[in-house]
Formats: sequence, C-alpha cells, structure tokens
Amino acid sequence: MNRFTIVHISDIDLTMDDNQRLATQPLQRIFDDLEDHQVAADLIVLSGDLLIGGDQ
Repeated sequence: MNRFTIVHISDIDLTMDDNQRLATQPLQRIFDDLEDHQVAADLIVLSGDLLIGGDQ
C-alpha cells in the first residue's frame, strides 16, 4: 500500500504588520515545525479563516 501524507492547516488568521504587509511569521513557524519534525507532506491544505479583517 502506498503512503500519502496530507497536512491540513486550518484557521491561521493572518494579520497585517505595522507596514500594512501580510504578517506571515505564524505560517512560517508552522512550516518550520513541519520541517523540524521531518514531515514529508505530499499535500498541504490551507482552509478556514486565512485572514483577520479580510475586508482590507
């Protein structure tokens, strides 16, 4: 049987930084953690609330 690894990341709620750019540090920490734990994902799914204040 083939092994297929899916990582599901939900509701990361990214915000804007002081320079009005997307603050991606929380997402980077997630990817760093996956790398630190040697997770070899075949598919990464981002779902749910990706942004806070998405009306901007």
